[in-house]
Amino acid sequence: MKQVLTIFLEKDEQIEQIRKKYVPNYEKFEPHITLVYPFEIEDQDKLKEHISELLKDFEPFEISLKGLEKSAKGYYLYLLVNEGKEKIVSLHEKLNGGILNNFRNSNMPKYIAHLSIGVFETEEQREKAIDEISKM
Repeated sequence: MKQVLTIFLEKDEQIEQIRKKYVPNYEKFEPHITLVYPFEIEDQDKLKEHISELLKDFEPFEISLKGLEKSAKGYYLYLLVNEGKEKIVSLHEKLNGGILNNFRNSNMPKYIAHLSIGVFETEEQREKAIDEISKM
């Protein structure tokens, strides 16, 4: 069974309106930041040990979102992590080591801490959405 590791975010009314309009099946996915992309590990005890060991030194931290970025591959639109970015990138790097070393997202050569707020079929659709969102 495929698993992912994510940080779930509190819902924001304005962001949810954007996601509803631009993310197909948005209601199936709570707003989140993905730390480890889909993977399969049979030994769940080893996975739990891996996660627990890496998280033991992490303290709670604040996250804020600000700024838009287009994905390098495909037609995705990201709302970027502003405050807390360094900690999220650090978590991503640490969690994606050891037994999870081979599960990087090939569509994202360099990890970008973000919340996906749009999935499009063409660049024209994505540009139109950026214009609309920028006016909000």
